Parts: sequence; structure tokens; C-alpha cells
Amino acid sequence: MSLFSSPSPSISIPSSMGGLDFLPSVCLSTTLTHTCTSLLLLPSHATLDAPPLVVCGKENGETLIFSSDFSQRFGKSDACTSPITALAYGRATNQTGSELVTISADGQLTLFKVIEGATLILQPTFHQLVQANITAAVIADVDRDGMMELVVIMTDRVLRTFQWCAESNRFLPRNKWEVPAHVASVAIGESATRQYEAWLSQAGSRQYVAIRFSGDHSVTICDSRMDAATIFMPYRADFVRTFGSLVTGIVVHVNQKERRLRMIGGDIIGLGIVRLPSKVVVVTVDVNGLCLLYAYNERIIRKMDIDPIMRMTVLKDTFHMALIGTPAAVYVTVATSRGRLANYEVPMRIIDHRFAKASS
Repeated sequence: MSLFSSPSPSISIPSSMGGLDFLPSVCLSTTLTHTCTSLLLLPSHATLDAPPLVVCGKENGETLIFSSDFSQRFGKSDACTSPITALAYGRATNQTGSELVTISADGQLTLFKVIEGATLILQPTFHQLVQANITAAVIADVDRDGMMELVVIMTDRVLRTFQWCAESNRFLPRNKWEVPAHVASVAIGESATRQYEAWLSQAGSRQYVAIRFSGDHSVTICDSRMDAATIFMPYRADFVRTFGSLVTGIVVHVNQKERRLRMIGGDIIGLGIVRLPSKVVVVTVDVNGLCLLYAYNERIIRKMDIDPIMRMTVLKDTFHMALIGTPAAVYVTVATSRGRLANYEVPMRIIDHRFAKASS
């Protein structure tokens, strides 16, 4: 583990955006023996403001849990036969308490209880073979039936939902959707009618596909005037992920209008979102390690273009990114293609101050 400060980025920005630079108050890193293939931050149950736990799925099929400063490695799973490509955390079996779901490239799904105490224990409780080539997963009540679903996105242009069945003691498939082209990114969140939808941006296309999880389960192909490397997300998005495609633009849809996040620097390789009580925070990382933080609410989103409120430099060669918000800070963790992990803490008081200044 090493402690290092983040240098100022060399990329110039317009003078109207001056004062964006921010030096993270905590910036720690470690190096793995095998490359990280999936990344997730878990809320700590120690205190409300406690730093999160870092979960890393590795190329050799292991899953590791670290403290946010990487000084402790709490848990290590037995290795699967292929890389861990998807991680999710929530009430996967609709029981009390959240569980960690890991999925490997060949479809091995493992359910873990994360037991916090004097030492953290990663306890496997269930195994199931599902479809291969799953690249992302999220746990949410997407069809609004009061029960959680496991939503998975696959590399073969397919999105599926599963739900835990107590009678058969396994995850059963619920729905399946197939889209026309390779998925460049996915955003899952509430529509204008407060129903959950998945928005899948199509690689090399000025289109995105909107999938409705409830009601008629319809699929809508939506056109845009934006560049083909643009990704799209609803205003109330809870989950957003890119899949290896470089992004040149990000568009937020609100009330049938397109609002753009103003890009500076290079093409975007990492993207994440946090919904806070008073605003939405979006974090991007480009191919040069330039990290931008945007924030908007119902007032700011009226603008055609939304400027970043701060920037910092993270590790270059970032391939995976995860973030989480607590009452005290937003935490950004990145993993590189060379096996390095780094965690950055952005205090909430700084975000609130920058946001208030941008809103005035």
C-alpha cells in the first residue's frame, strides 16, 4: 500500500471553469497480484459516516474485500474457474440484511453474507450456474412488486432479470430483452412516471433503447441528435455503467429534453452516479486519468449544458470505477488494467460548497 497525492492535471480548461482543481483528502492505493475484473463499494455498517468497503473481483476468480485505505484485507473467497465479471449488493433473497452477489464469466453465481465484527467474514451461502458472459449486475425492485430482482447485463446484447424463489431455493428467470446492437453503456433509474427503466446506449449509434421493467414491459428505440459515442441516462438514474467503449458525450434526459454534461479532457472510460437527498452526483474518468465531478438538481438540470464542479487526477489506465456516497463524503475507487487500485475521498462539505457556488 502507498499513500500519494494527486498532481494537478495538465489539460487546460476554459477560463470560465477556473477553480475546479481539487486535491483529495485521502488518496491511497495498492497493487493486486491479478488484474481486477469487477469493482464495487459497500456501505460499512459500523457508523453512518464510516468509509466504505472495497470489493474486488479478480481475473483469477477470487473475490477480495479491503478496508477503504487498503490497510486490511478482510475477506477472500475461493477462486472460481473464470474471472469475476459482475458484483452486486443488496437484499438479493428478499430476506433481512443485504448480501453480496458475485458472477464469473462462465456464469457461476455465488451469494455471500458479509459479516462485520472484530474481523469481517465473507461467508458463501449459495451457488448457482446461470448464463455466461454477464458483465454487470444490480439488485433493485425494478418492477415495483415489493420484491427485489437481480438485473444482469450480458455481452451478447441481452438484459435479464431474476428473482429469488424461496420454494425452489434458487434464482428463477423473470424476463429477457434483446437489443439491436452491442451495449456501450446501461443506466437504470426512474422515468418521469416514477417507473423503473433501463436505458441501453447502442455502440456506434445515435440511439438508445428504453426497457420498461413494469407494465407492458415494452421496448422503445429512441433517436438522438447527439454524436454516436454519446451515452444516455434518465434524470433519476441509480446505476450507470460503461462497457469498454470510449464515450465522448453524456446526455441526461429530463421531461423529454436532452441536457448535456460538458466534457473537458479526453474520451470517458469510467462513469458512475450517486443519488443524494438534495442532488445527483455524476463522476467521470477519462483515458488520461482526469476525473470530473458533476452535480445537478431540478434547478440546475434546466440548463442546456451542465459544467463540472470539480476535477482531480486519478490513476491512468483506469479500466473499472466504483463510487458511493455517505453523509460525510463521496468515495471514488478506480482499478487499472495493470492491477492497481486507488481510493479517493471527496468530502461532502466541499461538494456542497462547489455546488452552491455553481447554483448561484
